[in-house]
Amino acid sequence: MKIPIAAINVILGLALCSGIAAGRTPQPALPLPAGTAIPVTFPHAFDAAKLKVGDALTVKTNQVILTSGGERIRSGSQLTGSVVEIHASVASTDPSELAIRFDALHVGDQVFPVHVALRALASFVDSYSAHSPAIDNGYPDNSVYRQVGGDYFYQGDVVYSNDWDEVGKSTHDGVFVKLEHVEQTKSRNHVVCDSTDNVQSVGVFASSACGVYGFAGLTVDDAGADNSGIIRFRSTRHAVRIASGSTALLQVIAPAE
Repeated sequence: MKIPIAAINVILGLALCSGIAAGRTPQPALPLPAGTAIPVTFPHAFDAAKLKVGDALTVKTNQVILTSGGERIRSGSQLTGSVVEIHASVASTDPSELAIRFDALHVGDQVFPVHVALRALASFVDSYSAHSPAIDNGYPDNSVYRQVGGDYFYQGDVVYSNDWDEVGKSTHDGVFVKLEHVEQTKSRNHVVCDSTDNVQSVGVFASSACGVYGFAGLTVDDAGADNSGIIRFRSTRHAVRIASGSTALLQVIAPAE
């Protein structure tokens, strides 16, 4: 039996629409509120000895992000950016530098434009340790966990600071705390760690986490908090290298006018 031409046109039209829906381009979304914390994991190493200016970079959110604007961003969303500047050391006495910038958060078919600054960075060893009990009482729910930089909690319970103040809560969606203001006057790391009025998604980091944890010879020359969004790393021992499995706590800043 022959299919009428009109029916064929309908079938082809539906197939075309399905193809467009399946391969639809990401839709722009409103910027995230300034101050929103974005905890991420590095799925691949960032190595100044192998990268070049313009190379694309990707990190992934490692827990649910709840914003003050009511957005719920799922874990595993991609934050993308690129290499802005690079200097790979030639001699052991020659410092290595890597400057990067993130500019878009991809959540399903939406793309949030972002400017972010670095608040804290943790090596893969320190990041992995935060997932293991600091005090193992035999069962995950009865064991005590410690965040990078301090803070303790039982899973699904209140999060306490090093001074035993209640700063947030651990849930099945992740760890949510109010970030503390921390001064880094005597640190080589030029990061800015302001307090927040609302609880923020922090991944493996503590409410007072600020700076670099677990990296020998690696410092932050610029956290990107001057509205440029350019984060500058420096290493005096070898080429700047942030290994796979490392984590960072970024915060949304207002873009330059």
